[in-house]
Amino acid sequence: MDARPPADYSHSEKKGQPTMKAVLEWTKGKRTYIVAIAMLVLGALQGLDVFIMPEWGWGILGAVGLGALRAGVNTVAEKVAEQVKTDGNG
Repeated sequence: MDARPPADYSHSEKKGQPTMKAVLEWTKGKRTYIVAIAMLVLGALQGLDVFIMPEWGWGILGAVGLGALRAGVNTVAEKVAEQVKTDGNG
């Protein structure tokens, strides 16, 4: 029997497997980096002729990366706007 307290995020029925909500929460702030690393790895593999990425795949990865970047910028903009309201400068 496990005497440790439960983790901060909920788990699925199978012990030790995080739920989708926990996975999405973990990726917050990391999505742009994840896409950039994926593009780097896939580009290197294609350069070495190990894996050939379909041309349409690059467009999809680019769109996902830009979407993640836009979400990050929007989050920062909201925090700045909130800070300006709090400081009374706006």
